[in-house]
Amino acid sequence: MHDGFIPIYRQRFFERLHEVSAHEYVVFHGQPLRGSGHREICGPFVFPDVRSKNLEIRLGRRVLVYEPVVRRVLSGGFDAIVVGHQFKFVAAMLLFASFKLRRRPALLWGHGYHRARDTLAARWLSHRVARLADGYLAYTRSGAELLARHGVASERVTVLRNTIDMDEQETAFHACLALDPGALKAELGLDPRMPLLLYVGRLTARKRVDELLTVVERLNADPAVAPVGLVVIGDGPMGPSLRARAAAMPTVRLLGPIDDAGAVARLMRMCEATVIPGTVGLAVAHSFAQGLPIITRAHRDHSPEIEYVGSGRNGMVVDGGLDAFVSAIGAYLRDPDLRRRLRAGARTTARTLDLRYSARQFDQGVVSTIQRLRDRERSAGAERRRTR
Repeated sequence: MHDGFIPIYRQRFFERLHEVSAHEYVVFHGQPLRGSGHREICGPFVFPDVRSKNLEIRLGRRVLVYEPVVRRVLSGGFDAIVVGHQFKFVAAMLLFASFKLRRRPALLWGHGYHRARDTLAARWLSHRVARLADGYLAYTRSGAELLARHGVASERVTVLRNTIDMDEQETAFHACLALDPGALKAELGLDPRMPLLLYVGRLTARKRVDELLTVVERLNADPAVAPVGLVVIGDGPMGPSLRARAAAMPTVRLLGPIDDAGAVARLMRMCEATVIPGTVGLAVAHSFAQGLPIITRAHRDHSPEIEYVGSGRNGMVVDGGLDAFVSAIGAYLRDPDLRRRLRAGARTTARTLDLRYSARQFDQGVVSTIQRLRDRERSAGAERRRTR
């Protein structure tokens, strides 16, 4: 399979795939885009991998990435290829096309769609390429449904239920249960009685963390809820500007990237909810595992994992502008029954997000695609022999 790079959260998926499958998957990967806020992990890994040096080609505001692995993959004798459904990775698309031309199984892996902010041409091409795929490994059910609406046969689509290593998260959750949230807040120099909000993820414009700082400022101007604190875990292109602004906000702590699951669980133990005004993705699984609801805004830029958030069940998806968002968060902080109900709902949903299930679904989708194409080829061969 071919991946642009291996993000931290994806390593465990490949490890689980290596564990559950009777087949060998070789991961070809490079480095994250410069300035993306992603950090690369380089191994060594327990799964077979090939690392290459990516070449970035900037065309105005767009970036194409070429990974020099095409010849190596095509000469490697692989039974199939799986590539991400992202056009910016040039070699991946070339390999996809090459496998199709050679009548070898070519699968896509991804959302099942391009985002609403993408151009009409990009979305049209996305649907076209999805229909060409011999198999599609869709992150979530909503992606599979969209693929069906655009003409992708259901037999070609496998739903993965994209997630993170919930076993690791579960261990961290139980290890922190006995910790006193007030004492943990005091370690950060915060009032032990202060309700804390959490942000975890990259600091990019799509996440709208600057908007979250505004939310905290406005909540702290409201005597009915003030003081309210915020803990931010992560880094990215907006890091410097956010740190400069937060320096004047005494209840805000920007802690940078933290990889250790136990350390993050300690921080989550002291918080009331994960709040992400912008794009919500796998932070959903991470937060739910630690019993934190997701509070976000309704918009079309969310990743597929927003499907896991049920407003009023395990989180809140707020319609309207910033005023409505601030009001909803304030109401949540003032209502202990609502907090208990949503936190319980988050833990319930977390139990449905198993990484081994995702890995087994991935493997099943690949194997069934290979088998379906072999059956079709045998059938076509038999038909040709009958008509001679």
